[in-house]
Amino acid sequence: MEPKSKRKVCVRIFGPLPPPVHGVSLLVEAFVGYCNENSIDVRVCRTSPKRLHLKHRNSIIESFGLLCLMVRLIFEAFRICVTRRRDVVCIYLATLRVALVRDLLIVLVFRVFRKQVYIYLHGTELSLKNRLYRRVIKFIIGDNVIIYVSDGLQQEHEWLDCIEERVVPNGVNEFCNFNYVRKEMECLNLLFFSNVFKEKGIEEFIDVVLELERRGVDFRARICGSLLGGYSHEYFEKRLGGILRTGKVCVEGHTSGQQKSEVFEWADVLLFPSYRESFGNVIVEGMSAGVLVISSRTTSSPFILSEGSGFVVEDFVNEAVEILESIEDLERLGVVTSAYERYQKMFTEKKYFDNLGAVLMKKG
Repeated sequence: MEPKSKRKVCVRIFGPLPPPVHGVSLLVEAFVGYCNENSIDVRVCRTSPKRLHLKHRNSIIESFGLLCLMVRLIFEAFRICVTRRRDVVCIYLATLRVALVRDLLIVLVFRVFRKQVYIYLHGTELSLKNRLYRRVIKFIIGDNVIIYVSDGLQQEHEWLDCIEERVVPNGVNEFCNFNYVRKEMECLNLLFFSNVFKEKGIEEFIDVVLELERRGVDFRARICGSLLGGYSHEYFEKRLGGILRTGKVCVEGHTSGQQKSEVFEWADVLLFPSYRESFGNVIVEGMSAGVLVISSRTTSSPFILSEGSGFVVEDFVNEAVEILESIEDLERLGVVTSAYERYQKMFTEKKYFDNLGAVLMKKG
């Protein structure tokens, strides 16, 4: 059997991809495999060092890493520009100031050589930026193809007035092999799964836990995520007091791989009080694992948790406590069943890649 010939579409993924254990990197890695299987020429071009640790920030090591990275990006841009093949360049458009300059420079180079640019819009809060920032974003996007990760983001960025757009719901990576398990709640197992800083809603999570304790609700809680933004174990000891010392609440730090699977299998309810999200893959992971999700009305949560697949609340602390106090096993089972069905319909990795691949094939 003769090997498939490569399609005349060349995908270059530019973005500040996290370390390999991070979900986004695993998703990109899986997408590269999808492209190879479907004869799409693909290459990943990192715009941030692959293994740079936070302790090296603002150090000589970081400066050297960034210099090497810049040399590689310049070489890759030159290689793309001199080829005669039609190219589709994929950029993860971010909101950070440095990332904005990076994206602008990349687009300028490719426009000089009349290359088509394919923008994967995965940032939030763009519409809240000042007028100059908006104009730069509009220039970067221009008349290129835009891919939104959800209808929620499409509504967020209506001011872009783009000529062409697609809506491709984001997919959840399945590296943890989550299994849908029907659970009966003896006590409430509550999960906070995110990097720990204020915008992720950690204070709201703590307030929910304290209110449930005050009302005498039987629960256990786990906080899984890297402690950032000044948060520390000492802070949680001060805020949570006795319920932390007795083990009713556990602060566990970053969790991944098999340990992550075990955490989601343990959980009954995922509390997601975040008000700073680009999509909210953790919500989808909860849906795939048979975990009830209660989310704040953040960027994409109304879109993800539609069709009765979870709870989206305005006043997170009060409404979440009321739901947790009153929900019965049978009602909860109905919600998580709907959530799992919606996950299978909309958010599997294969569904996401099929949607994204269809756009690439059409443009190629």
